[in-house]
Amino acid sequence: LTWKRKVHIFICLVHSKLLYSLAALVLTKAQDRKLDGFQNRCLRKILGIAPSYVSRVSNITVLEKAFCRPATAVLRKQRLQLFGKVLRSAPENPLRSSCFVPGSWTLATDQYVRRVGRPCREWTRDAVQEITALFGSLELAVPVAEQKMSWNAALTEKLGY
Repeated sequence: LTWKRKVHIFICLVHSKLLYSLAALVLTKAQDRKLDGFQNRCLRKILGIAPSYVSRVSNITVLEKAFCRPATAVLRKQRLQLFGKVLRSAPENPLRSSCFVPGSWTLATDQYVRRVGRPCREWTRDAVQEITALFGSLELAVPVAEQKMSWNAALTEKLGY
């Protein structure tokens, strides 16, 4: 098989299983690096490029040669697409009521008293921060999210891929 075909098979089989349902998780920076590192190791093996400490070929160059995006970038887009589904759902839908207080855009976790110490990262809080960074505010993103096609197009435009 050619390396292009091998990369295509890798994306279809391994990449899809690797990222399956990770969009609903909050990953740490270390976990993000491990995810990207695994992807780069696989692509280097497929392309026949030695590890970077031997070949001095950067991971960015490997991704460009394989015509791939980093796994964390793909995961970020999937996470935002899932968040768009939450925004589109009806107010009484369990998906939306588990993220937001019914009848408002206040996070559901904000209505509870937190324990002492550093707060745990939350999926909804991280997603709202990403949406705020992309669209300016959650209120500006909600009308765009009403239609799935317009939401996906806006994400593609804002994220650049």
